[in-house]
Amino acid sequence: MLLSREQVLGLDEGGLRAFLGRRAVEGQYVDYKTALSGDSEREQRREFLKDVTGFANAFGGHIIIGAKEPEKSASVDDQLEGIADGDRVAQALENVVRDCTDPRLPGFLVHPIKLVSGKWALVAHVPPSATRPHMVDFAGHRTFYVRRRSSTEPMTVNDIRESMLAAASAEARAREFVATRRAECLRYHQRPNTSHLLLQAVPLIQPDEAWPVEKPEIGHIVRGSDRLNRYHSNGICTNVSPRITMEGILAVNDWTNPVWVWEVHRSGYLSIMVEVRRRKPDGAKEALLLLHKGYHDPFFVLAEMLAQCWRVTGFDAPYMLAAEMFPANGAVFSTSGMWHEYSEPYWRDAIVWPLYMRPPGDDPQIVARRQIVDLYHAFGLHPPEKIEPPTSAR
Repeated sequence: MLLSREQVLGLDEGGLRAFLGRRAVEGQYVDYKTALSGDSEREQRREFLKDVTGFANAFGGHIIIGAKEPEKSASVDDQLEGIADGDRVAQALENVVRDCTDPRLPGFLVHPIKLVSGKWALVAHVPPSATRPHMVDFAGHRTFYVRRRSSTEPMTVNDIRESMLAAASAEARAREFVATRRAECLRYHQRPNTSHLLLQAVPLIQPDEAWPVEKPEIGHIVRGSDRLNRYHSNGICTNVSPRITMEGILAVNDWTNPVWVWEVHRSGYLSIMVEVRRRKPDGAKEALLLLHKGYHDPFFVLAEMLAQCWRVTGFDAPYMLAAEMFPANGAVFSTSGMWHEYSEPYWRDAIVWPLYMRPPGDDPQIVARRQIVDLYHAFGLHPPEKIEPPTSAR
């Protein structure tokens, strides 16, 4: 993908000109059109659906309407022609994609850009899909398409079969990876009389280019200096240098006695592991695994890191988000700000959250809130009416 959904939504004429100035050739990820293809509105809608589903059934991409394909001798002014009534056309195209693709395509949008000439340019953002293949179902036309380099072609029966198997196997691989990482945490990080909360975000589609974890932009996200004092436990940030690993980059709050461990992989995978230590509340006979509202923070920090990484990499893909606390038997949750007021002990070996699927374009904080609500429900408690991440320093 060349641009994320957020980057597309932020485009104005200057940003579009900068993009066109990169002279990205028409191919697997981008298509240029001076106008919608077809002699009638019906043909135009059908051709647009063909192009959109073709990208979705491959690796995602962008359709730029109102611009020519870049040529060596042509300036951006020559390339950017524009169309009339772009705001109306954009809404109509979004509606037809919503109503005439099966299954619906999550995360799709058409962003209209008003030009100084008075005309418009449209940028259609087609994210890669975990629910492919998508079929065009329009005016009796029911066909599957796929993008191959610079052309869009009907899918063969074998293409359709392989696409369905790939979508199913992507989720199975993500589940397997979640289990593998949990086993690694148990093996390498767990110490006696401690428990761990492990949060994982696994992409269901691999990025077309490995994430540049060595770059300062990713390093800044991993260090988390902008999270300092906004969260409990110093916001899962560190003053010690993260380590480059075979998978990506690894950070801890303290190499000798880590309580927080978090990773960003070149594959787009992120994780946060929090050590839950025992405390002895006033009046308690023994130390307990005691959770409190400060444990909202890991969920929101993971969501924040995901959004930041997506902005840096332009990677806008479906994700599986998993959470588990292990061991959890006997853990309690503080029902107020006072340590001596807490829930009944948890009675199972582990707290295992449902697996949540984040479609392209969705704010990952939506999943974070659901997971926090699940945490309260695990202890038989009603969650707070408002669950929001901190927005300023504490």
